[in-house]
Amino acid sequence: MAELSRVYSLYINGDKPGGLNALLSGKTSSQIIETPAFMQGDRFALRLFFRKPGATLNDASTAYELPATFSLVLSGKLATAIKTGSNLILVSTWTKTGTGDDVYYSGSMDMNTAELTAAFETASADTLSVYVDIEVRDATNSERTTYRVPVTVYRQVYDGQMEPSPLGYPEIVMVSPNGSYWKVGVADTGQVEIVATTTQPAYTSLTMVSPGGTHYGLSVTDAGNVQIVSLE
Repeated sequence: MAELSRVYSLYINGDKPGGLNALLSGKTSSQIIETPAFMQGDRFALRLFFRKPGATLNDASTAYELPATFSLVLSGKLATAIKTGSNLILVSTWTKTGTGDDVYYSGSMDMNTAELTAAFETASADTLSVYVDIEVRDATNSERTTYRVPVTVYRQVYDGQMEPSPLGYPEIVMVSPNGSYWKVGVADTGQVEIVATTTQPAYTSLTMVSPGGTHYGLSVTDAGNVQIVSLE
């Protein structure tokens, strides 16, 4: 099972600098994507894939790799305040990752900046229209190409009213023959522990299968001792 990661990927049409159709819908796609959306307050890894579209929309795109001396800068301003507005988003540190057709450039995207917060405080709507420029610079910054991406930023509903609880797994509580409750736990050394508890049982039994396919049940005695019993 794959683990969920806080990662957002943008696939840039390397042949479309200077315009508003700079994004493709996937790593191997030649199709143009709709305006992406970000959420105020989020922080995540942003991956930039520079791609060369195929000859037709049905042909797969291929990777562009930036020269080692080049650098990247991503900045975002309100679409209505490009000249005078502050940078709401700014990413200037990027790391090249992968090789061949899997190469991309990774940076840390912070949607919890003071400038973005201030923009929402004065906005009457719950969304902001932002122009994001992705600038590719040569070694001396004497030459550059810029890819512009229109982005919608949504006001976050949750703003820290209460501390969220970390994700966890349900406890296994078993009932002994005399009706006592026993919680199954594990010590830092990896040893199974059985501890008396008053918690109502959510799970009263645990079934395991041996390498040979035999089913065994985990149970507990009145004294709190674990028993492994064959279920066949």
